[in-house]
Amino acid sequence: LYSNLAYTFNRKYTLSGSYRTDASNLITDDPKYRYAPLLSAGIGWQLSREDFFKDISWVNQLNVRATYGFNGNVDKSTAFMPLIAVSGAPNIYTNELIASISRYGNSTLRWEKTGTWNLGLDYVLFGNKLFGKVDLYNKRGKDLIAPFSIPAANGTISQKLNQAAMTNKGIELEIGSIQNIKDKAIS
Repeated sequence: LYSNLAYTFNRKYTLSGSYRTDASNLITDDPKYRYAPLLSAGIGWQLSREDFFKDISWVNQLNVRATYGFNGNVDKSTAFMPLIAVSGAPNIYTNELIASISRYGNSTLRWEKTGTWNLGLDYVLFGNKLFGKVDLYNKRGKDLIAPFSIPAANGTISQKLNQAAMTNKGIELEIGSIQNIKDKAIS
C-alpha cells in the first residue's frame, strides 16, 4: 500500500507526506509482523516568490525544503526459517544428491530501517544560467543485518542478525550551467 499527498498554498508553501507499508513474506510467516509502516514528511518554501525577493534580479528561483522519513529494506541474504540447498549434480562416489544448510534461520528477523533528515536549498541564478542545489543530510540506520559470532553449539559460529546501526552525515552539492555556443545552436 502506498500513498503520497502534497499541498501547495499560494504557490509558495508546500507540505507533503507519504505512507507506505509492505507485507513481505521474506521477513516472517506471521502476518502481524510482516507489515512495515514507512513514513515521510516534508515542507518547502519558495522564497523567490516572496515580495521581498522581487527586486533581486539575479535570483530566478530559490527554494528551501526540509524532509524527514523512514526507508525500509529486506536483506535477502538471510531468512526467518532454516533453508537447505540441494546440489545440482550427484556426488561422484555415492551418486546421491547432497544437501547443505544454506541459512540457519532467524526467528527475530525484521525490517532494516533508515531514518533520514534532509535540509535543502534549490537555486536558479543569473538569468537561468546557473542552477543547482545544496543538501545537508543525516541518515541513521537501525536494525541493520550484520554477522555476529555465536556459540558453535548452534551449528555455526556466525549468524546474521538485526543488531547493527550506522550513521551517515554529509553535504551534497549540485552545480549546473547552460551556456549558448555558436549562435545558440548548441547549449
